[in-house]
Amino acid sequence: MHKYRDYLVVHILSGVILEFHMGNVMGAFLPFPWACICCNGLLAQFCPIMFQIFIVFLVFTGYSAIALFGFRMKAATQHAPQSKLNKISIVFKYAFIISAAVLFVVTVLIYPDLKYQREYKVKKEQVGFFKG
Repeated sequence: MHKYRDYLVVHILSGVILEFHMGNVMGAFLPFPWACICCNGLLAQFCPIMFQIFIVFLVFTGYSAIALFGFRMKAATQHAPQSKLNKISIVFKYAFIISAAVLFVVTVLIYPDLKYQREYKVKKEQVGFFKG
């Protein structure tokens, strides 16, 4: 009975933690039209690590939403025969898990590029591309 409430609480808390991380700890902003994330938060000097933690929080929030949806789908179709929609939701759940695993691997592999992007940003600031 309380399982849905637990899923809902976890999803809400994961969203709040993600928002706090992005808004305060990382302080991320996107200078348009340039494809980069600039950090101005509490731990801005650790921006590459904060970006990797952001990926972890983002995947956790996404998984909590999928788990919540899966629980509701199971509750709605428990007395009905297996429908195509139920099968599709299961496929999407496993596709999300596989893509999250690939995302974690890619995030670890791009760490050196994230770590040494400071020189690129300093060069762009000297030219005047980033007006913040």
